Amino acid sequence: MLTATRAQRGAVVRLWPRISRKSFTISEFARLIRAIPDHEAPSFSDRCGLVEAARSLRGFVPPPEDPDQDDIEDPYRQPLEVYEFVGARLDGEMAVIADGLRM
Repeated sequence: MLTATRAQRGAVVRLWPRISRKSFTISEFARLIRAIPDHEAPSFSDRCGLVEAARSLRGFVPPPEDPDQDDIEDPYRQPLEVYEFVGARLDGEMAVIADGLRM
């Protein structure tokens, strides 16, 4: 389960506590995928393997200094520049995730 913000992830986990180990913000998931050692990448046979590898790195990959960096800003009713920034950020994070799924 991927969410845009930590608050959204928290709301999902409150509804379905069993999903806590398999839920991430988009930015957290991308950060964890970036940290997967290259020698482990070929062992992923499916999405579950990628999720498990990312989950296993929690606590080992340093979080951002500012926890808000794991949240993707909602651009609703914001200036065009905010939409463009958020779009570029999502594009980058999702590219990392897509590449991870192709490992």
